[in-house]
Amino acid sequence: MSGSFPSGFLWGAATSAHQVEGGLDDDWTEWERANAHRLAISAPGDFSRSSPVWDEIKDQATDPTTYIAGRASGHYTRFRADIERLRSLNLHAYRFSIPWSRIEPKCSWSDDAAVEHYQTLCSMLRSADIEPFPTLWHWPLPRWLTERGGWLATDSIARFEIFVDRIVSALRGNVRYWLTLNEPNVYASASYLLGQWPPERQNPIDYLKVLARLKTAHRKAYQRIKHLSPTSRVGLAHNVTYFESDQNPLNLGLKAIANQLWNWDFLDAVRDIVDFIGINNYFRNRIHVGFNKNPNLKLSDLGWELEPSSLAGAVAATWERYRKPMIVTEHGLADRNDRHRAWYIEESLQHLAAAIKQGADVRGYLHWSLLDNFEWDKGFWPRFGLIAVNYQTLRRTVRPSARRYAQIAQQNHL
Repeated sequence: MSGSFPSGFLWGAATSAHQVEGGLDDDWTEWERANAHRLAISAPGDFSRSSPVWDEIKDQATDPTTYIAGRASGHYTRFRADIERLRSLNLHAYRFSIPWSRIEPKCSWSDDAAVEHYQTLCSMLRSADIEPFPTLWHWPLPRWLTERGGWLATDSIARFEIFVDRIVSALRGNVRYWLTLNEPNVYASASYLLGQWPPERQNPIDYLKVLARLKTAHRKAYQRIKHLSPTSRVGLAHNVTYFESDQNPLNLGLKAIANQLWNWDFLDAVRDIVDFIGINNYFRNRIHVGFNKNPNLKLSDLGWELEPSSLAGAVAATWERYRKPMIVTEHGLADRNDRHRAWYIEESLQHLAAAIKQGADVRGYLHWSLLDNFEWDKGFWPRFGLIAVNYQTLRRTVRPSARRYAQIAQQNHL
């Protein structure tokens, strides 16, 4: 099985600010300090059975400091060298996020030096022939906003518009692609329905309100970007799970419900105000009434099933429903020993190439992640990076799987 990709296909990698930059002070920073000990204590119950590398990571996973982002991967001060590494891997697109809390640490006060940092980043990327893909919101919020209710605050949308205006005005000369939001479905469910992430709510009404606010936030951001930079292409990064079932009518019905609630509800609401759809996909889910278990022939370090057809399945389903151009904005795995990453990338891309051949309009693939990063409530132990990071020294080491990915990117085929 082999495959080729369209001319001009964008090969790249992705990160987010809180996970790699370091030095941030936002609602997640506060939450980490309050919850680090709890997360360390609960780690054996959460991962000792599901993670195939538990014996290797248990000391780190049960250390509370693992759950404090701190300086993270040090990307904020090492971005120049990281851009060179990106370029050395033949990658020509880089997705990153711009943290609202760094730009606006106080309400109505913008940090000009922080804005200048991202101007420099985008200028350097453009000079290196790397397409910048800034994400305007990738989950954390400024503390001054969370103190007023976060996205539920009455002025949250207006404040977000001000932030969007500031960033787009500063970066529009070097940016052609914008992502307004990252995975609103994941954020709303984890933060307001399941109570796992800040602000730890378990309130279905607030969950629906936040989703509605995020739909409005996307719409307003889209309009502001188009006003300030009419030729820009604007989308959002959406988590799309590939749901599978057999032909049992009950299972097909459950699959349709899962698709609608998780995959399509948000996209249906914004389908006419996106120029492209960013696809984030990590696994499939088999829908079956009663006992439901994926075969799990190969697992990531987080215990997620590694099914190479999942990405293509998510892409094909999204294309069938919306007929919008797509860019894969996240796809990857936690694999500290680099056992499966090259295989998983190559096999997944073979399926993706087949989906493109069958008509799906996919214009790029941005692997998650460029660097090992802070994985939210999992802390530092999951290793997603094409480039390994020693968190004591911040030394970078390119993993062998990254060399294989670089070869594919250079050749534009498998």
